[in-house]
Amino acid sequence: MKRNFYKSRSFYKNPYDVGLGSASYLERYLQSNALTTRSGIMNSLIKWDTKTKEKQTDSFPAKTTKAKFKMTKLDITFEINFVHLEDIKQQKIFKWTEDFESNAKTVNWNENQQLIILNNIISPKIQKEIGKMDSGTNILAKQKKLSIDSYSLPALSTEFKECNQTKFDFVREYCSELEELNEKVAISLGNTPKETAILLSTTFFANLSPHTAIYLQKQNISTYDQAKYELLRLEEIVISEAKKYE
Repeated sequence: MKRNFYKSRSFYKNPYDVGLGSASYLERYLQSNALTTRSGIMNSLIKWDTKTKEKQTDSFPAKTTKAKFKMTKLDITFEINFVHLEDIKQQKIFKWTEDFESNAKTVNWNENQQLIILNNIISPKIQKEIGKMDSGTNILAKQKKLSIDSYSLPALSTEFKECNQTKFDFVREYCSELEELNEKVAISLGNTPKETAILLSTTFFANLSPHTAIYLQKQNISTYDQAKYELLRLEEIVISEAKKYE
C-alpha cells in the first residue's frame, strides 16, 4: 500500500535551498522537505504552458478540413479539424503525425480508414516523397523519418543523452522531452520497439536527479512506466500543496 506522501513530510512556506541549483520541484522537495512559494510554482507552470503551445503551434497557413466522427460504443459525436500536410520544410511534420496518430487511436480508425484520410489531406508533392501509399501505419512512419532526416544523428544522440531531470522544473516536462527524443533516435537508427523501450528506460534512470532516483529505489520501482506514474503522482501532490501557500 502506498503511503500518504504529503502527510509523511512537513509542508510549509519556505523557499527551496538556494544550494540546490537547477533541479525540478520534486527533487528539491525530496532533498530539503521544503516547498517553493506558490508564485514560483505558478510562474513555472505558465512558462511551461507557453513553451508547449509555441512548440505545437504551426504558423504555416495550411488548408484545414472539418469532419465529424461518431464513437458508437460511447454514443459520442465530435469534430476533428484535419490540417492538410502541404510543406515538409515549413510545417511541423513530427507533431502533425503524432496528432494524427492520437486521433486515429481515439476514434479507432482501421488501416483502410487511415489510408483514405491520409490520401485526402497529404499533398501530391509530399505523397511523391513518401513513396508507396500502401497503409496508414507505413505512411506515418515514413513521415516521421522525413521530418528528422535533416537532423545530424550525432547531434540528435547527444541531445538525447544530455536530456536530464535537472534541466526541467517538472518531471512531466522531462518525460515528455525524453520520450520525443527517444522516438527520433529510434527512427534514425531503425531500432525495434524492444530496443526503443530499453533505450528510453536506461536513459531515463541514468539521467534522474539523485534524490528522485533514491526515492524510486526505496519504492522498488525499476521500470519506466511505473516510475513515470509514481513521480507524476508525487509531483501533482507537491504542486497542489505548494499552491495553498501565498
